[in-house]
Amino acid sequence: MRARFRNVLTATALVAVTAGSASATLIDWQNQVASGTANVFIDTNVTLPTTRNIGSLTGDKTYELIVNGSNAGVSSTLIGVRGAAPDQAIKFEQYNNTGRYGATLFGIVDLLYGTPTTFNQDVHLAFTVDSSANGGNGNLSLYVNGIFAEALNTPQLIALQGNVGVGSTWPTVSDPLTGTMHGIATYDSIMPDAEILAHANAYFSTIIPEPSTFLVWSLLAALGIGWGWRRRKR
Repeated sequence: MRARFRNVLTATALVAVTAGSASATLIDWQNQVASGTANVFIDTNVTLPTTRNIGSLTGDKTYELIVNGSNAGVSSTLIGVRGAAPDQAIKFEQYNNTGRYGATLFGIVDLLYGTPTTFNQDVHLAFTVDSSANGGNGNLSLYVNGIFAEALNTPQLIALQGNVGVGSTWPTVSDPLTGTMHGIATYDSIMPDAEILAHANAYFSTIIPEPSTFLVWSLLAALGIGWGWRRRKR
């Protein structure tokens, strides 16, 4: 088994931004997708449910999604194939009303993360497949808003590629997701932890004052003049 070592990130280096606390921008996220690990597929503002060809993905892989989904239904799918190979899905909410992320190998097992699903607000999700783990059956690691949450060992390698359902399974439609898919990207490799975090932070771009002028702005606000805000320099 190949050992993976995760970088320890300090608060002064990269900071994960809580969903809903910042101004979201797809353009910054798209720029990050274009600048790092080569992507195989990218799409934005996807009307759900639908079908997309997410590209040829073998072995190690990464699925990245920006979604805002509700708690409607007993289960909801991010991407999936049902009734055809590989008969798998990655779930926004795992069956049956668990309120947690998961993965399903249809006819075999429903896998459940301990991490609660983020409902009704934008959330950046990344799922990485390490094909060398678990005796070659692989594992599926979950990142929420750029932060590693946990990994699930899978009885079969997650092999979603080519035509898949987005916001439901395909070609048999089941477990629809009620909500919005702001962005989706796939990679034929495991994206490094630091890059996943950078992608999440790019989407949830913060608007903060420059420290050197913070006191001045505070005084202006106290006088009722208001605040001037600038985007942090990158």
